[in-house]
Amino acid sequence: YVRPPLRWTLHHADALTAITDDCRQHALRAGAPEASVRLVFNGTDLRRFSPDENGADPGFGPRMIFACRQLFPRKGIRFLIEAFARLKPRFPDAKLVLAGDGFERPELVELAQNLGVAADVTFLGWVANSALPPYYRAAAVSVIPSLEEGFGIPAAEAMGCEVPVVASDAGGLPEVVEHGVTGLVVPRGDVTALADAIAKLLDDPALRRRMGQAGRQRALRLFDWDRTAERFEEVYRDVGARVGR
Repeated sequence: YVRPPLRWTLHHADALTAITDDCRQHALRAGAPEASVRLVFNGTDLRRFSPDENGADPGFGPRMIFACRQLFPRKGIRFLIEAFARLKPRFPDAKLVLAGDGFERPELVELAQNLGVAADVTFLGWVANSALPPYYRAAAVSVIPSLEEGFGIPAAEAMGCEVPVVASDAGGLPEVVEHGVTGLVVPRGDVTALADAIAKLLDDPALRRRMGQAGRQRALRLFDWDRTAERFEEVYRDVGARVGR
């Protein structure tokens, strides 16, 4: 169902921008004219989110799994904790570090306790954007296990830091994370597939390095703020030319 004010906007706007093609398809199904919907990926500050071998190490060891997520059910952190519990016997030195907060946190803390991995799961709470890069850089893998996702800015942030990403196939995530090139994409809600993908990367430093480097190049090409600004300028110019302003 599309509310009437939104439907009116979709039909009468001179231009609409969509952050992924998945979002674009939603807009088209809601009634937006195809010619008016332009793809403009979200931008990321890739000067901030960049590799830095001399940066501060948060001290979680070489097999740190990092997720920057709001702690709400649709973000899928429950599946990540369950996958982590399956990985622990094989990777006893692995640590799961979660940045973000939300109403699901007490349930997730209890889940980690019930699964016997609470000692190796760190809930950082809310972390300022400026303080995130050291956590990404220290991670062996960054994980986005969402059930719903429009774009997935943490994927672009991790890629900017040359960290491979394991992401679900929710929403626009497969457009951000190129499966087999910059990371691995798995079916949403599939704990076994999630654990297997993380294990594959934890087991193979060369693969992590290769995917991380490819991710940085993809982020620079598609998700840098300068490129996003250029796309918006193109949209404004096109609209101005069409409406005579």
